[in-house]
Amino acid sequence: APAFADFGGPRYPFPKDLTSNKSYIPEAWKTITSTLEKALSAGPNATIGETPGLSNLTFSLGLFSLEDESVSESQFHYTSPVIQASNGTTKVDENSLYQVASITKVFSVLAGKLNLKPADWDTPLTELFPVIAELAEKLSKEDNAEYIQWDKITPAVLASQQSGIPTNPISLDLLVGYLTKGTNPLEDGFPVFDFETDPLSAVPCEDVYSNITCFFPNLAPRGPNHLPWSGPLYSNNGFILLTAALQNITGKSIPELFAESIYGPLGLESTFTTPIPEAELGRTVFYDPAEVLSPASLTAGSGGVVSSLHDINQFGAGILNSTILPSEETHRWLKPGAHTDRFEFAMGQPWEILRWTHESGAVTDLYTKGGDSGTAGTFLVLVPDYNFGFTILGSSPDLATKIAIVQALGDFISATLLPALEKQAQAEAEHNFAGTYFTSNNGTNSTLILSVNKTEGAAPGLLIDQYLANGVDFQTTEPFYFAPGARLQPTILTSGTGKLGFRVATAADAPGVDKSKTLFSGAGRANFLVGDAIAYGGNSLSQFVIEIDEQGKATGVTPTALRTTLKRAE
Repeated sequence: APAFADFGGPRYPFPKDLTSNKSYIPEAWKTITSTLEKALSAGPNATIGETPGLSNLTFSLGLFSLEDESVSESQFHYTSPVIQASNGTTKVDENSLYQVASITKVFSVLAGKLNLKPADWDTPLTELFPVIAELAEKLSKEDNAEYIQWDKITPAVLASQQSGIPTNPISLDLLVGYLTKGTNPLEDGFPVFDFETDPLSAVPCEDVYSNITCFFPNLAPRGPNHLPWSGPLYSNNGFILLTAALQNITGKSIPELFAESIYGPLGLESTFTTPIPEAELGRTVFYDPAEVLSPASLTAGSGGVVSSLHDINQFGAGILNSTILPSEETHRWLKPGAHTDRFEFAMGQPWEILRWTHESGAVTDLYTKGGDSGTAGTFLVLVPDYNFGFTILGSSPDLATKIAIVQALGDFISATLLPALEKQAQAEAEHNFAGTYFTSNNGTNSTLILSVNKTEGAAPGLLIDQYLANGVDFQTTEPFYFAPGARLQPTILTSGTGKLGFRVATAADAPGVDKSKTLFSGAGRANFLVGDAIAYGGNSLSQFVIEIDEQGKATGVTPTALRTTLKRAE
């Protein structure tokens, strides 16, 4: 059935109180911490939900917000007995260093956005690297179903996870295991490996990740998953190539790019690209020093960052705040680039976008990046609807359960916090905006009454209870926008002028799933189509500007079509 919903984005202005005893967030956080403490008290039998192995995971998790910075004090740290018996730190806190694994890919894309020109993103790799051009020429006449179209692989398609190239480098190839152990692949149903013609035979260097000349000859002959830009598919190889492209175009190494473009400007003093300084080992979570002391190579831009909970939270807040990227670029970046076959999962650059559905049917998008490499299991989560995010950094030698535990933590945290954030945003909106607004002009009355419908499952937004325009009831005369059930929802929250932009979300397009509505004909009333379709003298009937004071409380509303400001009644 088609899902009918409001404008994408927040239903209410961002919640600003996430820490006081009047806020819903502390109670939600208490639920999280008490549940974890109770689970961990079971020792080796500790589970999170139905997922076992929690006590084997050393982890740090914490919250961040642009609206209430003190929420960053909401942290939970657990030091597993397993890590206490190894090298490095014996008790984790917000400054402990973790391998962040593929969260690194967000650093790579951001470094590209800060250092590449628009044309650079669309430059084929064949124009950047002679070795790629040479090998691509040899394969160009071959079948597209068997060989990658290297002249169409660009930094943009790599960052978007839509290149179609093989997912993992040769170090994860099953054959490597057979060759290392000296066992016979025939016993497991695999054919004899041909050292003359098979793709893995083209390994010209001992360290294939040292440079593109060593790495590419093995990758070039391998088959594509699909054609460029035809669909999303995760690829670590793609970010190895993106690393090479960034270094080629800028003339700087990934450690230099990250340090100059991101670590320094954002004040990330506990963030490093491997190898980390040996002096930092004492506060680092690791099981083998090689995990964090290995020299940076082409994998640096795919999984080479080591950081702390404090710094990753600061990194996430820096993205939401557009601290080092223009705000319009941030808005463009925090968008899906491709859909998967699941409604709740889309892809970005390199975001793994998860969609949470509220009881009302409204949807909140989570811009996440997970990491799963070696002993590391991690998540960075941005929630633009609330100017909020959270981070999970974990490490465990139990490779079979590690990422499942981190994912279960993400499920639990989001299921607990997202309803609380929506409820808090609603409560603040009621306090700051609900009420009566009016003006008298030449004996005629204009009145707007706003409220919040707190009924469970009710459509979100500021409900328009009454709208009289110069004595005329617009709910009757202009039902297209103002039929009972119409709401105001914020569309511009960052003007910095003491004014906020709102648009009418129609009653006909309230969120929810209605099986009686059809796919094509029902979409005609979607809010994104009719947002400002009807205007008077050039001003849309659906546009409202709300003036606020220093405390964020509304003092007046201007329906721009009326050319007058309605003052809030005391």
